[in-house]
Amino acid sequence: MIFQKQTKQRRPISNKHFYMPTDLNKILLSDRLCAFTGHRPQKLQIQSEKDGQALQIKKMLREEILKALDEGYTEFISGMALGTDLWAAEIALHIKLIYDIWNKDIRLYAAIPFLGQDNTWPEDVRERYYNVLNRCDGIFCLSETISNDAYLRRNDFMVEHAAKLIAVYNGSEGGTDYTIKKAKHSR
Repeated sequence: MIFQKQTKQRRPISNKHFYMPTDLNKILLSDRLCAFTGHRPQKLQIQSEKDGQALQIKKMLREEILKALDEGYTEFISGMALGTDLWAAEIALHIKLIYDIWNKDIRLYAAIPFLGQDNTWPEDVRERYYNVLNRCDGIFCLSETISNDAYLRRNDFMVEHAAKLIAVYNGSEGGTDYTIKKAKHSR
């Protein structure tokens, strides 16, 4: 088991599917890989996940994920940041559960910038984060150290390997803007 440093308690992440970025080509088929990116709730001015805007974003994410599945995308990767990334991963896992009943193979991967990105998050969100990580088909950790650069490396990693990007973007600068621009220039 790999243990996350926590202030309150330790939560294990199963190392059964824990990979370093160099393992990616052995695992993912990039022509069927769709990545998620988007703003954190604060940047979207969302105070609660029960806000109308948050519910609308989640509905849109569900629709876009189902559309991607119809287009033949069967592998998804989330950067696991607060907000859009986590919501998209949770939605993908829910859809995966339904598709598994139909024997359709859908995979969800997490690309985390470093162990500990959740250290300052609210406890309830951290529980959801670890629930998603432990249900992913693979976890890619992009850095062994905590740094702002690790977030960009995570975004680069997803763009380099994904054929499609689903984004929640309000036009403001930051990681989502960087990721969208990078994806546009790489195609």
